[in-house]
Amino acid sequence: MKRIITTSPSTLLLLSIAVMLQCLCSIDPTLVDKLAYDPAAHISIFQIITHILAHASWEHLMGNFLFGLPFMVYLENKLGSKRFLEFYMLCGLGGLLLHMIVVGGGCIGSSSAIFGATAGACMVYGNTALDHCLGMLFIAIRLIQQILMAPLALLMGIAVFGHIGGILTGLMLVKRLYRTEIPTTKPPAKPSNT
Repeated sequence: MKRIITTSPSTLLLLSIAVMLQCLCSIDPTLVDKLAYDPAAHISIFQIITHILAHASWEHLMGNFLFGLPFMVYLENKLGSKRFLEFYMLCGLGGLLLHMIVVGGGCIGSSSAIFGATAGACMVYGNTALDHCLGMLFIAIRLIQQILMAPLALLMGIAVFGHIGGILTGLMLVKRLYRTEIPTTKPPAKPSNT
């Protein structure tokens, strides 16, 4: 735990805020609706941010962070804390945008940001082209899984297009924010003998 605290302060901050908000929602269940982004209700600008940080239930929060924490820590260590926080929030907003375009209803939870962080971490994973290919394979599997489960997920109230939007946003942003070249399958150029 000490390593997470010292090397991943933004991840720890996001987790702490999510737990604090969930504690408040446990005390006052009506707070969940006030923190969610719902275009059918009166929307305040802060809901664009709070919907990324709050969750519908403890199970929702634990599922998101148990899955996402390793990817978040890895990516924060690669990008740096400030860039990671920007990346995370932009993935959450990208997920919201796609969800609003496709579904149009409200949503709550950090799933889109965590799916974006997962995609980003997979893009910068390792030092070899093979590592990069394995990361891309994992992203492709997660993306196909989300697309295939979309009809059922929508019936269950899961913002699956938020997940997809988070992945796509993460893929678009990571190369811009990550300063080191992402490995490719091309062999390095041989130096000339001149």
